[in-house]
Amino acid sequence: MKIKQLILTLLLIFTHLSAEEVGYLHLGKERPIDSSAALWIESALKTFEEQNAPLVILHLDTPGGEVIAAERIADALSRSEVPVVALIDQWALSAGALIAYSSPRIIAVEGASMGAAQPVFQAGGKMEEAPEKIVSAVRTQFANRAREWGRNPDIAEAMVDRDIILVKRRGKIQKVDGIRRGDEILSPQGKLLTLGDEELMSMGIVDQLFPRGVQNPKTLGETALGHHPDFIHLKDLPLTSGKSWKIDFFAFLAHPLVASLLAMGLMMGIYMEFSTPGLGVPGGIAIACLALTLISSFAFDVASVLELTLLGVGVVLLALELFVIPGFGIVGILGILLAFVGFIGLLLPLDFRLGWPGIVMSQELILTKLTWILGAMVLGAVILAFLPRHRLPWLLRFVLKDPQIIVNEDPILPARGDAVLAATALRPFGKIRWNGILFSATSEGDYIQSEAELTVVGHKGNQLIVKVR
Repeated sequence: MKIKQLILTLLLIFTHLSAEEVGYLHLGKERPIDSSAALWIESALKTFEEQNAPLVILHLDTPGGEVIAAERIADALSRSEVPVVALIDQWALSAGALIAYSSPRIIAVEGASMGAAQPVFQAGGKMEEAPEKIVSAVRTQFANRAREWGRNPDIAEAMVDRDIILVKRRGKIQKVDGIRRGDEILSPQGKLLTLGDEELMSMGIVDQLFPRGVQNPKTLGETALGHHPDFIHLKDLPLTSGKSWKIDFFAFLAHPLVASLLAMGLMMGIYMEFSTPGLGVPGGIAIACLALTLISSFAFDVASVLELTLLGVGVVLLALELFVIPGFGIVGILGILLAFVGFIGLLLPLDFRLGWPGIVMSQELILTKLTWILGAMVLGAVILAFLPRHRLPWLLRFVLKDPQIIVNEDPILPARGDAVLAATALRPFGKIRWNGILFSATSEGDYIQSEAELTVVGHKGNQLIVKVR
């Protein structure tokens, strides 16, 4: 019995050892630094902590990306309970340099470079340098990240601001207002600082230089860290990226095209639900689109109290207008506006980590996404305008019908002057009944009670306009 317990214990020990993996996060040229990359790294670091991973390798070979996303990654690296080593393979430029500075240890391969981090944005179809307010905000972030791990903050600032003069004076690297005799100029005014491998070593930014590892490493020993004496005992451990289908799904939802289609689906679903009797497919589609938008917004940390409050208050005001307050006036209009602004806010990548300068830095991404969303909603409005209800017999088959009402799948609209009956209250929109068939209708702006006797006074597309007899 004791032998069996010993064998079982040994099997558990060896199983645990064989299951131990090293975290491996690769930000390369094919993977831009954006919100989806930030979500992946945040999630992966939490997974590595839960798995008690001995080490996380942050493999950098990137020309840059979104500064806001880089700041999210930097925050996650600073909070990580698992040791993180940044490995600069070839490039750690722009936002990649900020991420490297956020790692406790930085190791580079021969031929690596780091720097050139002045923020830019697109304006008028071309790239322009960011204004001083934004440069100042990013420069401060670089300095804080460098200072956090005992690195020279003046070197970090010179990578961001071309107006900084960086010299070596009396053996100390520092930024200065003017050059003195005997100063060794490291970065003159008007030039961004970009450092090569030997300069990274001599300025104390990286610990050591090693030969480049294999292109797609499977174990730690196949990376450049396999040559490092501090990690030689981990060289046989496999690498894991911490990716999951959930991260890919959230990234899919955040794509501008998908987000705009969700907005269009919500708008069309709500309109078609109010235009058909009972509860049917359109209402379910609208609810699903709203749910997916909320899931994506919470996953990417986009949803804030402001957007949720606007959306919630808008829905409440709209419900009050439709079901409590007679007529349709300022309360309903305000509800629609608040709900619309709150919903659009959930779709836009608003991040206040750097304050207003951070919003300005993200203006290109915000405008791109907003253009997609508004374009999709306009397209949805056009489709609804040219899609009368009698062309949707398939839709009516999925509607929960009132058994006392006959729903004609190809109804003939009542003519001007026909007498009809209000099947619901009109505020000013609602349903009317004619020959046992339900139709969407609107009053001329007045509130009309249910069961009121009405007269058709006109048509607006497939919408009937009625008034009290």
